[in-house]
Amino acid sequence: MAAHPDDENTRVIAWLANDELARTGYLSLTRGDGGQNLIGKELGPELGILRTQELLAARRIDGGEQYFTRAVDFGYSKSADESFQKWNKDDILADAVWVIRNFKPDVIITRFPPDGRAGHGHHTASAMLAIEAFEKASDPNAYPEQLQYVETWQPTSVYWNASTWWNRKLDSIARNNEDYLIADIGGYDELLGVSYNELGSEARSQHKCQGFGVRIERGERLEYFQWLAGEKLDSSLFNQSTMKWLNLENGEALQNLGDKLDAEYDFLNPEKSIPVLLSMLDLLNQVEDGYWKKQKTKECEELLRLTSGLYAELLAEDYAFASAEDQKLTLQLLNRGDSKLKLLQCSVLADDVLPFSFSEPLEKNKMFSTELDIKSKKENWNPYWLNEPFNTQYIISNRELIGQAENKPMLEAFVNVEYEDGRTFTLRIPAQYKWSDRVKGEMKRPVVNTPKLATSFLENSFVFTSNETKRISVQLKNYGVQGTQKISLATPEGWTIEPAEIEVNFEKKYEEQIIAFEVTSPKKDSKGEVEVLWNGQPAKRIEEIMYDHIPAQLVFFPAKATLLNLLIDIEEGTVAYIEGAGDQVGLAIEQMGYKVVYLSKEELSTQDLNQYQAIITGIRAYNVHPWLTDFHGKFMSYVEAGGNFIIQYNTRSRSYGTDKMGPYPFTISRDRVSEEDAKVSFVDPKHGLLNEPNKIRSKDFDGWVQERGLYFANEWDNNYQTIVSWHDKGESPKLGGILYAPYGDGSFVYTGISFFRELPAGVPGAFKLLANMISHESDE
Repeated sequence: MAAHPDDENTRVIAWLANDELARTGYLSLTRGDGGQNLIGKELGPELGILRTQELLAARRIDGGEQYFTRAVDFGYSKSADESFQKWNKDDILADAVWVIRNFKPDVIITRFPPDGRAGHGHHTASAMLAIEAFEKASDPNAYPEQLQYVETWQPTSVYWNASTWWNRKLDSIARNNEDYLIADIGGYDELLGVSYNELGSEARSQHKCQGFGVRIERGERLEYFQWLAGEKLDSSLFNQSTMKWLNLENGEALQNLGDKLDAEYDFLNPEKSIPVLLSMLDLLNQVEDGYWKKQKTKECEELLRLTSGLYAELLAEDYAFASAEDQKLTLQLLNRGDSKLKLLQCSVLADDVLPFSFSEPLEKNKMFSTELDIKSKKENWNPYWLNEPFNTQYIISNRELIGQAENKPMLEAFVNVEYEDGRTFTLRIPAQYKWSDRVKGEMKRPVVNTPKLATSFLENSFVFTSNETKRISVQLKNYGVQGTQKISLATPEGWTIEPAEIEVNFEKKYEEQIIAFEVTSPKKDSKGEVEVLWNGQPAKRIEEIMYDHIPAQLVFFPAKATLLNLLIDIEEGTVAYIEGAGDQVGLAIEQMGYKVVYLSKEELSTQDLNQYQAIITGIRAYNVHPWLTDFHGKFMSYVEAGGNFIIQYNTRSRSYGTDKMGPYPFTISRDRVSEEDAKVSFVDPKHGLLNEPNKIRSKDFDGWVQERGLYFANEWDNNYQTIVSWHDKGESPKLGGILYAPYGDGSFVYTGISFFRELPAGVPGAFKLLANMISHESDE
């Protein structure tokens, strides 16, 4: 149990699931919505979806299961108290208890200590919640409303997966200490052909948007588990667990069949185990419904699929279907073994259960294929946690969905197969769309519901000056509309739109059109939203999240963008932008009225940089492009000749030093100001960055989102000037949010300010401050 995607120890999960053969799950409090993205532009809810899928990709490798609470990752927090205030602690604790009561763990393992050593407030909170949930899960007076669905459950113990990261002397402290268990999780599995830390390393590298790819680890790997609550265990996490079939009714008979399965399994002829597995299934069917029946039935049916050699697919004609649309599915079954199997029934679960009856022998190695006519689900197109507006906690009305990693498949088939002795078993098959890519080969993606028409703005925000007219384009994508459609825009009072409405016609599915409206801002400051209306009703905006390491994701949000009428002055010119890790600051600079040119490594090598008014590097640009240090001399010559060079935040890296970033030395730290409303003080109110061409006032720091900034400088040469000071509650002032240095005829700025969050959110003061940095003319 921990706070975020990537907090989990994938090596330990791989060891528990594959060596200890324990059902192992990871409960992450959040989906990582508040973090950054090294591989794309997804932030906020879209990033939460990407990180959810990366966790599921990791679990497919390490063998674990994945769960979540309703907590939203609101960014870095310096205390558990702040986390609990924003999340509503009792709700998140209830979610943890709910997952424990459903999962029924013997042991809870935290990834962080329940105190300030955890560093991040979310981390500390996760360990504190683990201990409280451990105590409350067995209490019938705690969250009694859950007990109509689940029973109380008491885990044995809570342990912290400690590390030398916290204490370099941990090995000597833990040995012969009853508070610790030590396990070598680097063992080799002869059946899998890999060691458990190999599996864990591969799983860890699925966290690609965090940049957590790692080398494959092999050999001894000691992990330390420090007791926190419950019973102190002796030598093993499971020495209080029976791990026997005797937990069930018919337990002795099931145990005997399990022993028989182990003793007589034939690796060259797995089908010999089918009768034993069917007998186990028969006994399980006699057991009262409950946790163990559900788990062991699922495992038996999966083993029956594998030992029989039966291959099954449920294929759709397309990957996207509009609400309640007629469609065909193709069920394909291939009996690759010697057993005599027969297809009896297929039930497709959509909004209703749609049964199809058969009596079809499945001949060896001959593909059986049949078409099923069904209707797709109604308006069920988004991940369940995004169906309601939210702030720091997801709103989920269906209790039974809480904790689940993702939606159930939109369409799913339950296929009943008869063995040659007349007994049956069931296969569960999600519908998929399959196609061939000329480079990647066979490809698959989930089948999803969609609105009949999806729209999107080409930008997330639009910045105007007083009484300015801009052309706003809207992209439309057809998922199933027919005939004439009327598209219009809704704006705040005082804004005008021409034309009032545009009619469009579509001829085929997936056809895209771009239409444009002329929008004029009022003469005064104004901030609001522009929304697309389709036939007078709010439309949906589509987001496609497409990466090779996760299944394709389609998500639909309200079709809205920010409108900002801003009284701002700029010195018009051309800005060079070097993209970093997936930010949209370049687009915001264009919105202000600058011409923006995006430079690659090759273009930096050949171009005369003096043509640019300013050069700006995107967030973490030096982290993702280490070659930027090769251009240090060229950048400094540009500044010396009168240019403005602006570096947005980077994390500390061993691969380069900051002596290759600015004209003088400075050090990047982990300092940040995470309170978005932290009071700002101006170190030198007369400084040009605070006055030209825009006067920056305290009110310009109102309405900021998530944070002030991160990865501030904490040491710098005397040639640097500091501009602003701020701090989180209880901390000393942080001056390193903006470092400024004149150099030759130009200027250099390093800034940890979160422009990548504030500009897309339409924060006026952030636009003004960045405009001053771009337009600044050095006085020295």
